[in-house]
Amino acid sequence: ARLIVTDGSNQGNATVHFNDLGEIVKWETSGRYDRIGGEYRKIKQIGYRSKYKEISGMKIPLVFSVEKILPSGTREVFWKGKITEIKFDDF
Repeated sequence: ARLIVTDGSNQGNATVHFNDLGEIVKWETSGRYDRIGGEYRKIKQIGYRSKYKEISGMKIPLVFSVEKILPSGTREVFWKGKITEIKFDDF
């Protein structure tokens, strides 16, 4: 799926990849800004989601990671996370 988000004159986009179960497994964008050599430049960013579990009737990914791809082509994982506890409030 292709996402386009607009806020005033700002616009971002991403491509979202799903597995056969309809779970988001990866998203990619080339519009992430990162400070490189003292200036901000757009770079590619890829996020991964896995280990889905059904909790309170909702499928939720429990494991995440995000990497950036620098202009040199170097891939750098800069965030990893795992949900260890989750609670839903009643509305």
